[in-house]
Amino acid sequence: MSNHRAVILEAINTPLSLPTVPTPTPQSGQVLIEVLAVPILSYTRGVLTGEVPFPLPVPFTPGVSPVGRIEAVPSDATTLQPGQLVFVDTTVRARDSQGIVPLENVHTLDEKLLVDSLKYSPARLSWINALLVPLGRRSLYDSRTGHCGRAAVDIALAMGAGRVIAVGRRKESLTAIESEMKTSKNLLDAGPRNLGADLFLDLTPGTFTTVSHVSSAISALKVNGRAILMGGTQAPFTLSYASLMLRNISVKGNFMFDATAPAKLIRLIETGNLSLERLQDVEFGLEDYEKAIDEAAVKTKADSHVVLSLKEN
Repeated sequence: MSNHRAVILEAINTPLSLPTVPTPTPQSGQVLIEVLAVPILSYTRGVLTGEVPFPLPVPFTPGVSPVGRIEAVPSDATTLQPGQLVFVDTTVRARDSQGIVPLENVHTLDEKLLVDSLKYSPARLSWINALLVPLGRRSLYDSRTGHCGRAAVDIALAMGAGRVIAVGRRKESLTAIESEMKTSKNLLDAGPRNLGADLFLDLTPGTFTTVSHVSSAISALKVNGRAILMGGTQAPFTLSYASLMLRNISVKGNFMFDATAPAKLIRLIETGNLSLERLQDVEFGLEDYEKAIDEAAVKTKADSHVVLSLKEN
């Protein structure tokens, strides 16, 4: 039996360790992945300490959707093959060098095009994780200038949105994407023909205790407009019953994305409609996992993320 090293959390709010553990063998419906790059979320430390309450089954190997290479497949695999470069669709998944994932969560990447021609590294391709959240929104007001909010702008433009208006808390980020909105009237005036937007996508993070911008943005939607709430805030806000009813406004909560989203996003990148060139990666090796987690907590620029990168065997 082969072995590999894995970052392990034995219990909530205990130190992480990096032991050598047995490499699992994929069973029916499973794929063995050698992880090459996995992004580190800004709130990872909070999850590990219990400050951000996630129901983690410990012992646990923390991490999010990685880019990796298929090591082994089961007998019931029909299209996946060992050696293929893939993106693994999962909210919480292995950060170690190898991990078992379900067949349906594995999406192949055109390595010749993406890596050889476009020169995207596995670390750069791991941005797929952030870009997936806002996928499917065509015209929007975006209320965040962090990773997901900035990604929403890219996704909207890649899918053909005529205009994107960003509302955010970071002046430097807003300046970078050349948008400046303050009130619902300004939002209306900025929309096409001053009619308002088709869709408002809110990604307000859990650290926000006030969300008055949500009411303002929803009031600036055009007739038959839609509001999608995907943030983590617990803050309450008020809406006008008459305004929603008279303008046929739909307000919908939405958690993450559906199972078809990863394939759609990968096609956008492979066809050149969505470029990853402007994005930046701050890479750390497996042994520096503690430094990577700390760096992710302070590396908050919308165009930069922290990645744990592993060398191929």
